[in-house]
Amino acid sequence: MELTDDQVTAQLWDLEEEERQDARVALADGTYLSLFLDKVDSQSFIFRRAAAERAGSDFWKFDTAGQAQAAFDQMLAGLRRDQMVLEEDSGDDLGGTGGYEGEAIEPFGLNGMQAGDREPELDETEEL
Repeated sequence: MELTDDQVTAQLWDLEEEERQDARVALADGTYLSLFLDKVDSQSFIFRRAAAERAGSDFWKFDTAGQAQAAFDQMLAGLRRDQMVLEEDSGDDLGGTGGYEGEAIEPFGLNGMQAGDREPELDETEEL
């Protein structure tokens, strides 16, 4: 049974609060970007969340850890270029409590894909 978006989001928040992310970056807009490899239903995710306790979040889903790592690295390169990265491997603001509130945060794209798209389109020139 596939998890709903709310179930995935709740699991990603829990993993974030338990500091089980594979990479984490604090961004200049007050959000955090985290990478989770093979941690939810054997899938990998990039998770973006607001700094306030479970105040807002979004995620991108990937079938493999390699796809997620490559997308995270590409996104991070763009964020560095735009001077949006405040701190890499940030441990700030990990002690959130309370339930997921599902508030929206301002979206930004991942390789031309908005987080609402959830799954990236494969580049036809890209080999699997």
